[in-house]
Order: sequence, then structure tokens, then C-alpha cells
Amino acid sequence: MLINIQKENLCYRVSFELEVKKVIPMGDGSDIFLCLIRNVTQDEKLTDTEIPFIERLMKAAPVLAPGESTYSSVDGRYLGKWGEPMKNLANIEE
Repeated sequence: MLINIQKENLCYRVSFELEVKKVIPMGDGSDIFLCLIRNVTQDEKLTDTEIPFIERLMKAAPVLAPGESTYSSVDGRYLGKWGEPMKNLANIEE
């Protein structure tokens, strides 16, 4: 599945695959997945070391899921509960 989200070309695309190498059951209904990162592709602008790292990080706009069933932006904005953003996507290609 390819999810293409653009907001006025402010975000640069980074994509990768995770290969699960080990699953550790926690016994409380949750698991920990240890993964290898595979097939990384990214916008070339993110490799430009003339641009300060923090600026490149903000352009990549990573989403954090800190384990509290919510998503946050790297700058601390609330992005919704797990599963909510997918309900609002209008541009999905399979």
C-alpha cells in the first residue's frame, strides 16, 4: 500500500520496510517487535548536509507513536489516536 500525503510540498518523503526478526510476547496482550530496516528511499534534499540536521528532520516530519495509543508530530502536535488518521485519508493508492 502506498500512502501519499502532501501538504503544500512542505514534507519530504521517506519510506522504508521493516523486516521482523523477533517477536517478544510481553504477556499482557502486547508484543515487542525487533526489526531490520530495509529498502530505504528518501528525498535527496534530506541528504544535503549544507542544510542543518534539525531543519531536515522537521522537513521529514516524522510521526511518533509513544505507546499511549496516540500519534504526535516531532514538534509535539497531537495527530490523533491510533487508527484515526487512516479514516481521514483521501489519497490512498494500492
